[in-house]
Amino acid sequence: MGLYVYQKPKNGEQKALNKETLAAAETIRSKRQVELQAQAYGIVHPRSDVLLIDYLKAQPSLRKPQTTAQWNNVINHVQHSGMELITLSDLGVADCIRFRDYLSSLVNTKRLRQSTAGNSLDLVVRYLPGF
Repeated sequence: MGLYVYQKPKNGEQKALNKETLAAAETIRSKRQVELQAQAYGIVHPRSDVLLIDYLKAQPSLRKPQTTAQWNNVINHVQHSGMELITLSDLGVADCIRFRDYLSSLVNTKRLRQSTAGNSLDLVVRYLPGF
């Protein structure tokens, strides 16, 4: 890691530097542990270049079987909203707002129930890494 500590710190400055270095090392260790656990469960890193639609298509197999229909509906809506080519690293709050507005337009034209729109938006926002 390139982090070093004084074996026998001789003054307060060296002790403080050791404390800062150990804190940085612990932060790095904990982040790495989270990454390893995420990989074990198929969670994609938030700065990944994976397409949003590919990430969403992988979710039904990772979730409870009774939610497969919900995930398929979300996938369908993402495709129709024009967001399927956005990568996870490019996905931002503005995109989520655009998706919300798309769902709202379907509700306003009676092509989608309010509860279904809410569930679809919730699935996208809740399970996206980094949100």
